[in-house]
Amino acid sequence: MNRSRRVNQPLSRTAGHAVRHALRAVMLLVLLMASGLAGAEPLDVMLVLDNSGSMRKNDPEFLLKRAVARFVSGFADDVHVGMVIFDQDVDYAVPLGALDVDSRAAIQKTLDAIDYRGQFTDSPAGIERAIYELKAEGRGDVPSVIVFMTDGIVDTGNADADTQKTKWLREDLGADAADNEIRIFGIAFTDNADFLTIQSLSSKTQGEYYRAPTPDKLATVFGQIQEELEKPPAPPEPPPAPVRTLPTPCLDQLTDAEREEMIAVATAEGVNAEKF
Repeated sequence: MNRSRRVNQPLSRTAGHAVRHALRAVMLLVLLMASGLAGAEPLDVMLVLDNSGSMRKNDPEFLLKRAVARFVSGFADDVHVGMVIFDQDVDYAVPLGALDVDSRAAIQKTLDAIDYRGQFTDSPAGIERAIYELKAEGRGDVPSVIVFMTDGIVDTGNADADTQKTKWLREDLGADAADNEIRIFGIAFTDNADFLTIQSLSSKTQGEYYRAPTPDKLATVFGQIQEELEKPPAPPEPPPAPVRTLPTPCLDQLTDAEREEMIAVATAEGVNAEKF
């Protein structure tokens, strides 16, 4: 009987408070893990995705849609996302904004509408629009990122225009993104993608370059990008050490001890000490 009464006794006020506090902490951790990027830094992210006809052959099961949906679902609400879909035209389908219920639904609706029926591949126009929107609508005080995926080369139906647009993409748009601290994470999908251009953009903007040779690799690549974006920003480099200025008294007035000290300082600083 005594044992039974002891078992059924209510917890003391202090013990009960500790248990409730522990439960709240566990629930908070679960919610943070479910939100994807627990403790991650805020971001402005523009997705730039290829809807050209060649994608239908290269991704017949539309695995890109699943990869992107999973990618976006991993972001917390303090990440702003926009979406550009390009083929011969550019569709700024989802304006850059907070990931609330409406914007997440708009992203899914846009992904559902991707049909890979575009005639051409005007990727420079897609990148240009993403840069413009990040400059105009980005928050300014958070990192800006473009995630760019294509399965081919620049193709507008005009070979001369393609050459000029490819150069514009590599040089001018790459420099514009770099100047505005917009990192480009480029995905070369299949072996037909323009690896050199995509890699050049990523390198010039301090982003990363990825290859997805087959559709089943797209989810892995988007997962790698998300892991990269979760990393905390690198600490600023320490300022350079101040340059030590050597004393310049008249050499004839130096004592032997002072002269030896100057020679030692000059040698440590890499200065020719023969004149002393």
